[in-house]
Amino acid sequence: NCLPTHPARLATMPAAKKSVTKKKTASAKNESGKVKTEKRKAPTPTEEKVKRKKEPGNIVVILESAGIAITDIGKRKNQVLSHDKDGNFLDAKGQPTWLFRPDIVHQALLAIYDMPLCKEGHVQVYINTIKQKAIEVSPTTRIPRTFKRFAGLISQLIDQGKVVNPETDQPLFKVLNYPVRQLVPEDARVFGLCNTESLKPKNPYELVEEIDDARKGKGPAAYFVVQCRDNAVWPDDEEGFGDYVTNRVCITQYETSPISLIHKISNAFERHWGI
Repeated sequence: NCLPTHPARLATMPAAKKSVTKKKTASAKNESGKVKTEKRKAPTPTEEKVKRKKEPGNIVVILESAGIAITDIGKRKNQVLSHDKDGNFLDAKGQPTWLFRPDIVHQALLAIYDMPLCKEGHVQVYINTIKQKAIEVSPTTRIPRTFKRFAGLISQLIDQGKVVNPETDQPLFKVLNYPVRQLVPEDARVFGLCNTESLKPKNPYELVEEIDDARKGKGPAAYFVVQCRDNAVWPDDEEGFGDYVTNRVCITQYETSPISLIHKISNAFERHWGI
């Protein structure tokens, strides 16, 4: 009952096997090709820096109208005045209690020195007190975490004029005995950060791009002034705090703290410079 296989079919059978073998080989090559294909590696931070138009620059942050002052209260010598702890004493002396806010200065310094922009060495900090005396803060300073320790440091600073690193004898805080405006060059761009409904809010990322595009030379890219007051309220012009500001910039129309304004501008620089 078996029928003989047609000669033409016999001739084509080996060819069919070869075709299957070729397909399997091709399939194996494709699979091995997928395995051997290397994924594109993400650029390293060093490669990213090469792509930048400019290397990261420096900025200056000025904590304006800082309410830090010391006095003797009874048996307590060189006490740092505070609106909540020494309210009765300040009222008796006819001093506005709301102006003495060393806690805001402490919080602002912690915010600045904790940000990567400062840790990478791109920030210089100055403090201008309510008595119009500038204080230079070293970039290597470690700000005390507790207010009690910070108050002790400020008491020593105002009493002795400076606080030095005991290991290197380098000043960490130094009272300059003149207003901070004397430290600002005449052609410097000084931005007063504020929150107000009278100005249109400016996107901090757009502001940073504009500042960096206009940056020239090795000097600071810009100076930023923040008021050490409740809700970062900008004082009246006649008070003389921040009268050297060239551009008043509204970062938000909502009530906010000086620390929030510092975070917004520093985050923008870190993102722009890839820090």
